[in-house]
Amino acid sequence: MQSRPDLSSDDVIDALVAALSHPDFAQTDRELCREALRGLVRLAQAEQLLRMQVDFNQMTNPLALRAGVRRPSR
Repeated sequence: MQSRPDLSSDDVIDALVAALSHPDFAQTDRELCREALRGLVRLAQAEQLLRMQVDFNQMTNPLALRAGVRRPSR
């Protein structure tokens, strides 16, 4: 069984930009697309971490959350 190579988000972004960019695109246009995609990845990671924190808080203190009392997060 063959293992998949480990791909980072930068590798995937670079492949997407290369595959979708027109040969006439300037280097600055490709860099702009690359940075926009990196920004989306960072946003998705932040949203995922926030959701994990909310889920953790609900699991560790469900009664306080139902009552509207919030524990400060660390």
